[in-house]
Amino acid sequence: GLGDLKLSVTVRSGCPTFISDLEKVALGYANHVMILNPDGQDEVQSKIQCVCTSVLQQRCQPRKKAGHSDKDLHTVVVQSAPSDLPELLGFTPVRRSQMVQRAIAGSVAGHGLSAVFTDIFTAGDGAQIFVT
Repeated sequence: GLGDLKLSVTVRSGCPTFISDLEKVALGYANHVMILNPDGQDEVQSKIQCVCTSVLQQRCQPRKKAGHSDKDLHTVVVQSAPSDLPELLGFTPVRRSQMVQRAIAGSVAGHGLSAVFTDIFTAGDGAQIFVT
């Protein structure tokens, strides 16, 4: 569990390559998005998720751009194999092996953060998208 961390979590299920399902979680209005795909997922499916995210963000927040400043939209794509598409869309690609290393380092630095990462990485099967 998330322990004593006071965090509101809302879970929705659907297909992460359908815009209508992504609208259910207000993906277009999110300032921070992390896209996790299972190992071995078809590269085409991963690219569709990236494009759907970009389209919804542009439609719902046309004055914001993808980037790294505090006012920008931040999208991280965790992937098993390298792909140029996330960077072309302004997203930050992270290799799965690097994500695990960052999670371990972060959970050492932050009190209670290990529980959050455990919940994220064991939440379910299939592709997952986290938004804030």
